[in-house]
Amino acid sequence: MTWGFLDLRRYFTPHPPQSIVKLRYSDSSNVILLTHGFTGNIADSWDGFYQRIIAEPALSDWDVLGLAYPSSGTVDTVAVYAGDPSLRVLAISLSTTLKLPPLSQYSKVAVAAHSMGGLFVQRALVDDENVRKRVTNLFLYGTPSGGTYKSLLFSPFKKQARDMLPTSSFVTDLRRDWNRAFVNGTPFSFLSIAGDVDEFVPADSSIFPFDQRNVAVVAGDHSTIVKPTEGNAQGVDLLIGTLTGSALLPSTSDVARFDLEKKEYQAVVDLLLPNAGTIDEAALSSLAMALDGLGRGPDALEILERHYRGGEIKSSEALGILAGRVKRRWLVERQLTDLARAVELYTAGYQGAAAADDHEQGYYHAINLAFLSLMATPQNTKEPPEVRRWAEQAIWHCARSPDTNWRTATKAEAELLLHHKETAFGLYKEAVRGTNSNRQLGSMYSQAARIADRTLGGGGLSEIKAIFDRYQD
Repeated sequence: MTWGFLDLRRYFTPHPPQSIVKLRYSDSSNVILLTHGFTGNIADSWDGFYQRIIAEPALSDWDVLGLAYPSSGTVDTVAVYAGDPSLRVLAISLSTTLKLPPLSQYSKVAVAAHSMGGLFVQRALVDDENVRKRVTNLFLYGTPSGGTYKSLLFSPFKKQARDMLPTSSFVTDLRRDWNRAFVNGTPFSFLSIAGDVDEFVPADSSIFPFDQRNVAVVAGDHSTIVKPTEGNAQGVDLLIGTLTGSALLPSTSDVARFDLEKKEYQAVVDLLLPNAGTIDEAALSSLAMALDGLGRGPDALEILERHYRGGEIKSSEALGILAGRVKRRWLVERQLTDLARAVELYTAGYQGAAAADDHEQGYYHAINLAFLSLMATPQNTKEPPEVRRWAEQAIWHCARSPDTNWRTATKAEAELLLHHKETAFGLYKEAVRGTNSNRQLGSMYSQAARIADRTLGGGGLSEIKAIFDRYQD
């Protein structure tokens, strides 16, 4: 018998203690120390990242260790001993751990922290002179240095979640003390790194608290920036390049992404437009977003049509690329102008796809219009008829398209929007089993989780998460 949430033992189980995970350990004097985020662990958070570091010949004289610390989904309790430490306690714990074997043997310590892990690392650097002397490099990946209201959901029963709130004493004190301690710059090499499509920790929290000399924007979302794939390894390449001295200066694409995050559209256009024929596809997307931000939508589409994928892209695809970027920004910032623009672009893309009998583009645009219709509707109000209409259109086009994992995922999303839970979950399992890309899985999960949360509540969200956790490698 499965008790699920009724099994109170899950809330009183002792949390795993801090531990050092030896990924590569020798008698070296240099170490790369990885640490995870809220409810994370080393193996899953840095999957593919640490393997690539270990395989890099130029880093053969660096050991690679993981710092795992207590952070679970269970309730912090007062009556018994089960409870995760606060971020201030974790900062002191890091200071202590650096003084003890095996970390005490290293003269150079490069710390790479993901998400919440970067908060207590910053606190330790501010508070402890010994930590400042030992750490030679700091890389923060998707760290909510300005706090995040996403942690509100867990804040009633988790100290760590309360510490992450933007108004918490931990965050406000950290930002004040960091700026005072490092007013003339940090004595260690430092980079705060954001994902260009990170919806969980947006740029205003991850990189805007710091000087532009200490920030970078790489391709990926909150998870994939530390899960390199064959087509996207910018996060790990940045660390490798920094430690080997081959990536000391930000690239043109890095500068453009940063300016785009700050909505300095003209600066992006001035930087990228003269070389539109030679820049990569990520930079082309940034250029198109900047042009669209300046009200030059036709120019943005023309740039994508001419250069993206070697000029083989069709108009409906170009509209979808641009719409997707605007949609992701709306999900983070909730500006009505972005919502209206995304709907406008997806609608135009759908009309073009329907006229050309392009069913793959048809279901892509239709499902996104259904998703936006639901997300734009206030909580606890009746869903507009557009949700059903566009979901049914997506299913219609899926039936006339080649069988791919994206088609299956789209059918699953449409069925979920139509409140056909069991059918949707079965399709999601099929889609996830057929998907090897973490980035694709992240994209599927992002919308599935939002829809489940709105249509099925917290229980449905947990079930969706279990599907993706179970089948993702």
